[in-house]
Amino acid sequence: MKFGYGYIDFQRYFADAVAAGIDHDLLYDDAMHPSPFVNEFIAKGLINAFDMLW
Repeated sequence: MKFGYGYIDFQRYFADAVAAGIDHDLLYDDAMHPSPFVNEFIAKGLINAFDMLW
């Protein structure tokens, strides 16, 4: 890593959640904007990433 930071691909994270059975309509308000429901998924993804660092 040139700058010392990583990238979390939440689009992929959401796609994996849909493949696991989460209803796509719960994740997005429209074609681009995540719904309020998805904030929990984002928090879990960030917690998992932080857990790998510490």
